[in-house]
Amino acid sequence: MGDAFGGVKEANDLTGAEELVRRAHRTEIEAKWAITQIAPRPRRRDWPGATAVACDVPSSVANVLFVTERPSDPNGLLDEASGFFGPSTPWKMMAPRELAPTLERAAQRAVLTPSETVPGLLLDPVATPPAPPPGFAVRAVTDLMDFRLFLKAGAAGFGIPHWILRAAFRELPSAPANGDPPLQLFVGLAGGKPVATSALFVGREISEVSFVSTVPGARKHGYGAAITWAAVGAGRGRGGRSAYLRATEMGRSVYERMGFRWLVDYQEWHSALSGVHKLRAVLRALRIALV
Repeated sequence: MGDAFGGVKEANDLTGAEELVRRAHRTEIEAKWAITQIAPRPRRRDWPGATAVACDVPSSVANVLFVTERPSDPNGLLDEASGFFGPSTPWKMMAPRELAPTLERAAQRAVLTPSETVPGLLLDPVATPPAPPPGFAVRAVTDLMDFRLFLKAGAAGFGIPHWILRAAFRELPSAPANGDPPLQLFVGLAGGKPVATSALFVGREISEVSFVSTVPGARKHGYGAAITWAAVGAGRGRGGRSAYLRATEMGRSVYERMGFRWLVDYQEWHSALSGVHKLRAVLRALRIALV
């Protein structure tokens, strides 16, 4: 694993940074798999130092190859991953930025296009969440009514068609017989209207916050931070010492004001579908959303 962490910044004085990065990788994969399991036809494949998760949602956000160690045969890995995802499934590869030089030539051969670098941020230890803004309320999603509100706010917040989100979230996360679900969804309401979303995965080592969104007309009111704090606080209430998330450029400053600190950068590469395969993917997702 040492190859992936040589670039950990000296300015990052988190204790045991390399081990925290390893834990973040494991949590990232398990959180993605937990979300994928409520999507249509979830599937997973593991290689030494790499894991792919996929479903029938036609989006590279939903179909991911995580590479966390330097592969002995990058071309072979990407050939096998391409076969796993199939020609009608858009997907992306994600790896610590330190592995990018090792993977770049194989990515070009597999017709994967590099995109943005995405930072992973850590909050450690988790503090007591502050009070939410006046008039803003957060609800854990436990019934179909709140689930519909979650989907409505998420689609508007991310600027994606509602039917794609409906295809991705086929059902509420289920709880085991002896405890809370590892995946929990949250919806934030202002004036009774759904305006924000977040999701929490409670891992064995670190909790991960994801799916943080705020609808465009409700931004700049502190709702994004408040819905993130709701997830962070829920993880803290279940014994989580640390909270991890991957930040967009829009959200990074919000998270840093909350106390999150840089831990690792990820490089992403995205596949492209031909017209025929893209049409097949969209038609497949439409069938799923309309069921």
